[in-house]
Amino acid sequence: NQGASGLPYIIGDEDTSFYAGAETGWKLYSAVKKDDKSEVSLFKFLKKEEKNKRFLDQAENTFRRTKTLRHPHTLLYLDGVDLPGETVIVTEKVVTLEYWLREVLQKMESQKQKNMAISWGLHCILKALAFLNNDCKLIHGNISLDSIFVTVGGDWKLGGLYIVGEVDTIERAPCRLFREHSNILANKYKPPERQKNQWNAVARSVHGSDIWALGCVMFECFNGIATDSNEFMQTSRIPSFLRKLYTQMLSSNPEDRPDAEKLYKSQGFQRAFKNRFFACNLFLEEIQLKSIG
Repeated sequence: NQGASGLPYIIGDEDTSFYAGAETGWKLYSAVKKDDKSEVSLFKFLKKEEKNKRFLDQAENTFRRTKTLRHPHTLLYLDGVDLPGETVIVTEKVVTLEYWLREVLQKMESQKQKNMAISWGLHCILKALAFLNNDCKLIHGNISLDSIFVTVGGDWKLGGLYIVGEVDTIERAPCRLFREHSNILANKYKPPERQKNQWNAVARSVHGSDIWALGCVMFECFNGIATDSNEFMQTSRIPSFLRKLYTQMLSSNPEDRPDAEKLYKSQGFQRAFKNRFFACNLFLEEIQLKSIG
């Protein structure tokens, strides 16, 4: 057990299902708060490690964005510190979506139960992306199984805010971090314009790159992890009522991809959201929001 840079937490085991470290320098640990022993997740970035020096500006952005971008469906920042030697972010207790799909979803008894849990998760991420892309005019740039996290209660939270930024209006391109750290996102999740570094095309549609990647994540939720991007073209493996929307999300023209707000209100997603499990969760969420407000 190790301390957390003067913060009142005891760090436990590293979460080895968190693959983002290779391209970000961050590591994810389970941790407990010293006074009440409540469980949390703790992200740590060691600035002094030689291999992490190329990620310093990215780590600074991650800390700032995680702390300031507050929404019910973004990863909840609880505590943190940015020191000369390391940066630490403490959040609510979560696991990666990749781990959840493998260890939690697969153990659910029926396909109906699985579809309901995935539908609720997609609701959460569409709401978070509508906030990020539409309200804040930010590109996330890293939508994947490694940037979406799941709470103990089954809520999906958007994290991995390493290269989040505004469109550079002078360069007519995504922000510098997006361009310089494009490898942060696995190639299979990248739309054609991003694979070719066509930054003007990326910038023209703030949501385009993120919606394509979310479509790929949706495919993996229903079918398991894809080994390469060709699998995403097998539209017959998507539930029939979401197939048309899925095809639009993976449109070759980024401006033809519907944004998160439109997707959320679409007939296909509204049908996915019509179940008792979803209605109960939505009711609980609204009660929670009213108590906060």
